[in-house]
This record gives sequence, C-alpha cells and structure tokens, in this order.
Amino acid sequence: PAGSQDRRGYWHPCRRLADRANPLCHGPMGFRIGSKTPKVNRMTVNMPTFRQRLRTLGRAWRAGLVTEVVLRSAGLLAVAVAVFGLLDYFLGFSERELGWILAFMAVGTGATFLAWIGRVVRLTDDATARRVDLLLESRRQDTLSALELDRVLERTTGLSDLHIYLSRRGVERSRAALAGVSRIKALPLATLRARLKITFLQVGIAAL
Repeated sequence: PAGSQDRRGYWHPCRRLADRANPLCHGPMGFRIGSKTPKVNRMTVNMPTFRQRLRTLGRAWRAGLVTEVVLRSAGLLAVAVAVFGLLDYFLGFSERELGWILAFMAVGTGATFLAWIGRVVRLTDDATARRVDLLLESRRQDTLSALELDRVLERTTGLSDLHIYLSRRGVERSRAALAGVSRIKALPLATLRARLKITFLQVGIAAL
C-alpha cells in the first residue's frame, strides 16, 4: 500500500513524494492503523504561544511601570509647587513673573513625564524576557534564550530537523515556565510600594 508505517505504529500516507495523490494526505499526517481520526484537543489549540504569553506579561509589567511614572510625576509636581511657594513667599514675584514660572513648571513637568513614559514604551520583548528570568530566578536566562530560538525558527530557513526539534523543545519548556507566572507577579510591586511611600511623603511636605 501507499505510504509507510513508523516504529510507533503510526501510518504516514504522505511520507513519500509519490503518495501525495493519496486522498489520505488531506487528513491527519499520522494515525494508527484501524483507528479513528484522533480528536483535536481544543485546550492545546487555544493555548497561547511562547511569544503571546511573554507579551501578555510584558503588558502587565509596563502597566505597572506607567503607574510608577504617574506617581513619580505627581511627587515631582508637589515638590515644585512647594519650592515655588517658598520662593514666592520670600521674594514676592509679580503677576507676570508668576505666569512665567508657572508656565516653566508645567512645561518642565510635562516634558519629564513624557520622557519617562517614552522609556517604558520603548521596552522590547528582550527586556520583558530579562524581567521574567529575574522573577523565575533563572541564572542561565532561559526565557531570553528561548526568545532568541523562537526568532531563529521564525526567520531562518533550511534548518536541520534536529535543530528545529531541539529549538522547539527549548521554546516549549520556557512557555510552560511562563504559564506559572501570573500577571500580578509580573507587576513591579516592590517598586510601586516604594514609589507610593515617597510620593505620599512629598505631597505631605508640600501641603505643610
């Protein structure tokens, strides 16, 4: 018969070039002789890929960083208002001078805020992979290595079957590790807590 059978007992009707006309080639590429077509595991099909999971964690991380930037900007604005109030109390600025100073403060605070936000927006998948490796305490940077392997599989052609198999195995191992990292864990909670305390202190001092 057309096709061939491997060591595991699976029938491969399309293994040979001459068998491509076989109607079985339009179905599953491997199944046991005499058995029904295997059912598709929808949970496996709907499972996010390594890159999708990494970017999900990256969005959570960047959301936390944006929150930290907002808190930092609020603290900076509170300090600037406090300094402005002290200078106005001792020097007594005119209305024109007050307008220029307020405009300078607004422009400076806005420019600083945009610069901080720009750093967060420019974070790449590589930065996210390093962040995940820190969370997983991976000294070998397995997530970053898996990201590089995934890129090689996506962009490079002509790889050997062994190279493809080993690369996919490494990527799948890292994907399974990423599944254990929640979005909450990806947030920079320690940085947010520290920034929140500093901001409250700055606002409290400015209100005195």
